[in-house]
Amino acid sequence: MPKSCCGRGAPMGLPLRRRPVAMVGLGCLLLVGALLVLATPAGQTWRLRRTSLETLERLLEKQPGWALAHYWRGERLAEMGRSDEALGAWLTAYHLDPDLEPALLRLGQALISSRPQRAVEFLHRLVRLRPQDAEAWYGLAVGYGRLKRVDDAIAALRRALALEEEDPRFHREIAQLLLNRSQFEEAERHLQRALQLDPANPIAHYTLGRLLLLRNRLEEAEREVA
Repeated sequence: MPKSCCGRGAPMGLPLRRRPVAMVGLGCLLLVGALLVLATPAGQTWRLRRTSLETLERLLEKQPGWALAHYWRGERLAEMGRSDEALGAWLTAYHLDPDLEPALLRLGQALISSRPQRAVEFLHRLVRLRPQDAEAWYGLAVGYGRLKRVDDAIAALRRALALEEEDPRFHREIAQLLLNRSQFEEAERHLQRALQLDPANPIAHYTLGRLLLLRNRLEEAEREVA
């Protein structure tokens, strides 16, 4: 969550563009409300989310052009399981501010399965704005994978790994792509590293077992899938 609701902090580590001074106080209130929701015991969380959503909707009646408020409305809706409405809120935020980075990330994540080409467009815009964001590169790689653009997916994962080497997801994803191309040695290195970082992960063990089986290392393969 943001380090400062009045500065350049933003959810998911993404910075926000500066807003007019008149909006800063409202922005602080919105972000404090979001923090309260996250810190509240489960029994009270639903009521706080509903209150937060109603506050945002009243605010948007007065300031319908505020992209950040639409983004946060989408967050609240997503937490309440109203995914279609959340997507609509994030799209509205994007149309109002095409460079609002957290909205670009959410749109990419939300559309990655159903509309991967559109997801890639959002995520590609995001990595142009934030080339040092490993999560953005990872999302872009997943989108490329959905589109069977394997070279692009591998290249995006290499960018993610160069920025954040200790995320096991990045190693697992690139290992799977390399394995499918019979690039066994590099795939194995990434799987071993993924298991160093996340020793109990069943996907990494299964994928490594499959790789070892393909290389006729049967005893090692058995240990991985046992």
